[in-house]
Amino acid sequence: MSSCEQILRKICDLEAQLKKREAQLAEDRYDLFHRAYSSNPGGRMAGKGTYLGHIDMIRSMKRGLEKLRAKAKAMGCL
Repeated sequence: MSSCEQILRKICDLEAQLKKREAQLAEDRYDLFHRAYSSNPGGRMAGKGTYLGHIDMIRSMKRGLEKLRAKAKAMGCL
């Protein structure tokens, strides 16, 4: 597999992960917006994280995606 194929695959994988995370945040299955906005109370919510934590993860993934795209462009892959 060429280096362009590898980085384009990474971009595609990260885009899919990002789309999934954004859908999960929109669904908010555990009602983190109301029950664990900035801190998790524990109990049944333990291990679910916080609403703001999920937003931070999405932002981090977007930054990673931007960096990968810039690298791919510099390599002549995009």
